[in-house]
Amino acid sequence: MIKSNKGAILTVVIMVIVLLTLLAGYTLNFAYNQKRLTDRSSGAHLKAYYRAQAGVVDAQWRLRTDPGGVFAANGPAYNPPAYSLDIDGDGVNDVTVDIGATTAQGRLIESTGKDT
Repeated sequence: MIKSNKGAILTVVIMVIVLLTLLAGYTLNFAYNQKRLTDRSSGAHLKAYYRAQAGVVDAQWRLRTDPGGVFAANGPAYNPPAYSLDIDGDGVNDVTVDIGATTAQGRLIESTGKDT
């Protein structure tokens, strides 16, 4: 009777070790996925998005105020060259903005923010 109890206890111990290993793997996987999600929502991608938004706002301001009369002087077909902006003042251009020519839908503004 002692031999059968030793075998049963060994089986239970092995099952507990397997369950604890599975639980540890699940916990590590969950923590890794949470970290990836947090990095995406608050990291470089979000910074690039807001920099691009700042470029769009700058382009809209240029179209509304027309500094130097560039758009009025050249007409609606004028397609100005793309330009870059330094948003945070560190001397490095953070955004590239391209204002397209006037079409039936209006002007297309493309703005790309850098994620550095």
